[in-house]
Amino acid sequence: MRRQTKEVKIGSVTIGGENPIAIQSMLCAPLGDLAGTTALLIQGSPDVAWTVEHSTPSGSYVFSTAEVQEILGEDIPLNAPEVFAWMSEYLAEQEQSVGEGSAPPAPGEPAV
Repeated sequence: MRRQTKEVKIGSVTIGGENPIAIQSMLCAPLGDLAGTTALLIQGSPDVAWTVEHSTPSGSYVFSTAEVQEILGEDIPLNAPEVFAWMSEYLAEQEQSVGEGSAPPAPGEPAV
């Protein structure tokens, strides 16, 4: 159960109260393993409705655990091993599609 907090509006985003948790971040490359980190966060907190949006000059994608859970139904949790494996692979593919690798190149290796 979430602790009741005061509702506050920051720009166009309202946080607190009954509103969903909102985290916005501006990151500069290299991001590291964004796909793997996202999958682990979801696996560790499967009851949180995660929405991940990643935009680059090459493209963007949005991943919503609420949409995935709706497809899976109530009987299959987001942290089931098969779902975790699929999410990890899917998120890595999405990272590749926006021109960002799922992990930075090793030291001494050229960026692709």
